[in-house]
Amino acid sequence: MPPGSGWQVAGTGDFDGDGVSEILWRNLQDGATHIWDIDPATMTRKSSAFLDVVPPGSGWQVAGTISIKDNDDNDGGGNSAWQNPLDPGTYTIFPASRYRTPQRPNHNGIDLSTWHSNPYVRVKAAKPGKVIEVGYHANGWGNFVRIQHDNGLRTVYAHLSNIDVQYGQQVSGGQKIGNVGSTGYSSGPHLHFEVHVSPYRHPTDTRNPENYLSF
Repeated sequence: MPPGSGWQVAGTGDFDGDGVSEILWRNLQDGATHIWDIDPATMTRKSSAFLDVVPPGSGWQVAGTISIKDNDDNDGGGNSAWQNPLDPGTYTIFPASRYRTPQRPNHNGIDLSTWHSNPYVRVKAAKPGKVIEVGYHANGWGNFVRIQHDNGLRTVYAHLSNIDVQYGQQVSGGQKIGNVGSTGYSSGPHLHFEVHVSPYRHPTDTRNPENYLSF
């Protein structure tokens, strides 16, 4: 994070219990906190999960700022930056559709509703990676795709009307992987989008998609 980015170092230590020292970052604008495994010799971020571990008000204070490099590989080709899985202007987010709201504390992703537009708009991979699961849950996600990214994250795209990728396929960031639908347990056409971190226990290791993307 370069100085002036809004992120500052709040502490160091083994916050996630993996035996590797991490840097704890605090966002001065919204109080969000994240950890990164780093290589202290090069100040380069290792390819590892970007984890929410310390809530605002935990007592951590800003200790200073540093600039680090990012050595995440471009996993699968294409644009390695985060991309919105739906095109802007094609969806609506209702208050209760966000991650773990008071109304829906067990909702482990974000719902992008397309009822007001073409309900079956294209769904795109949020980052490059490898398709590790293509499946169907009748009483849950319906048609869904799960993608593994080299930075340790996984993303899930659920309730799809159709799927354009196959198990084992490498996809680019922004590549079409299917279309929005209302399959499975669904009250209308929408994309249910989740972000998972290692060791991928559900729902323990789900994370708020809005920590990674601005919808």
